[in-house]
Amino acid sequence: MLWPRNLVIRIESLTLAGVLTAMAILDAGCVSARDRGPHKLIRERESEFYWGRATFLTLNSAVPCWPPAEACRQANDSSLRLVNRRLAAALTFAESAHPGFNTAQMHKALPDPRWLDSCLLEHIDGLGGRLPLSYDGSHFLLLLFPGSDEVRWEVWFTLPRPAGGGARTASEAAAFLRGTHPDKNLRVSEFLLSYPLPGSEKDTTIEELHHERGVGIRIFPATWFPGPK
Repeated sequence: MLWPRNLVIRIESLTLAGVLTAMAILDAGCVSARDRGPHKLIRERESEFYWGRATFLTLNSAVPCWPPAEACRQANDSSLRLVNRRLAAALTFAESAHPGFNTAQMHKALPDPRWLDSCLLEHIDGLGGRLPLSYDGSHFLLLLFPGSDEVRWEVWFTLPRPAGGGARTASEAAAFLRGTHPDKNLRVSEFLLSYPLPGSEKDTTIEELHHERGVGIRIFPATWFPGPK
């Protein structure tokens, strides 16, 4: 299939099916995680998602829509609006990358990763803060094209710890995403996308966890139903 150079991803084309508006999930904070084993905690986190096969960014279509080269081209195009560049960058993960990808496979998913220079990558230790990932390892947060609009498009991901223990650095994570890490057997364990839900109130976000189980989706609405009178 040929893709015209002037083809631009339109976030406005995404529509929210009525059934998905009922998918908003209350954070399961009523049960303490104390004294739970790591595998049980992972299973309980998995239960917070609705599981499918494909990203919501393509309306759950299992047929790939965006070749990696085209998505990277749009992410690199500074003439496009931030929303288009963010969506294009997110699609390089959502459609082209999969949990278990090694360094060489990530290079194929992000064949022209110059757009990473305009993003913010940081190591997350998970102490006292939000960590929406399931597996143990070194955790990272990639903020896509941060701007004055304060709209957050995020990619969280987990890399296994080094053989000698400790944590991997943000520079290692950047090299992995670019496909230049010297360890070609390094593999991403999981990743999670977080982005605004189109057609909804400001600050309503959708999270999708790309995991060995599939693609899990959950929604965090900006407001909730009023309580009973």
